[in-house]
Amino acid sequence: MNAPNIMGMGEGIGMTILWGNIIITLVAGLLGIAVVVLGIIGLISFARKNK
Repeated sequence: MNAPNIMGMGEGIGMTILWGNIIITLVAGLLGIAVVVLGIIGLISFARKNK
């Protein structure tokens, strides 16, 4: 009876770690995109001010 519970816990922890990694990757990706977009907007506004 105990073995299936232990396996279930192991799988649950594994899934939690997996989802944690996926969420971290998505957040990092979104932050990266935001930084790039802000950088491009900054460059465009900077170029427009100089003209």
